[in-house]
Amino acid sequence: MIKLINDLWFKRRDIVSDGYDESMDYISKIIPLKIHEIPTGTKCWTWIVPEKWSVNEAYIEDLNDNRILDLKDHPLHVISYSLPVDKVVTKEELMKHLHTNPKRPGAIPFEFKYYERDWGFCIQHSRLKEFAKDKYRVFIDSKFEKGTLKVGDYTIKGETDETIVIMAHLCHPAMVNDDLSGVAVLADIAKEERERERERERERETLYL
Repeated sequence: MIKLINDLWFKRRDIVSDGYDESMDYISKIIPLKIHEIPTGTKCWTWIVPEKWSVNEAYIEDLNDNRILDLKDHPLHVISYSLPVDKVVTKEELMKHLHTNPKRPGAIPFEFKYYERDWGFCIQHSRLKEFAKDKYRVFIDSKFEKGTLKVGDYTIKGETDETIVIMAHLCHPAMVNDDLSGVAVLADIAKEERERERERERERETLYL
């Protein structure tokens, strides 16, 4: 479980993205998942499957080329599903697109705009004092395209007709408690139950022999 977390926690596991798909492939090598694919635009109860989103580079720097924030340092520094942007803005405008959590000044918040056409960055609240200039260059190299939301399931036949469902979500990048830790536990449970099922099959074969 710790290896899974260490290998996947820093990936860009946005809801429809290459990082999410890569993480799903990783888990499929641990347990034989059946992958369901739901296309962009599909209505799912109260929401719609968004487009596939990817980001190559994102940063904020002053006009002297001093980089203050860089996506390379942490995946959460750019808002998930941000529009591409490349322009010079005033500090006042930048502050409207810069998200922090005053209650946790040392943490980078997770923000997303699946259905809002906007751009933005996230940073520790304690670092706002670093923005002392009047103007800044903001750059986000992102892309939107049609894709499919991947949902993996693995069913283990039990000894009763009762159904027990264990669920976890994979789509919060660079976070563990929400909910990569749940994915790790789920994968471990499935792996253990799969081995128990194999053991029961071996016992049944032995009885018939």
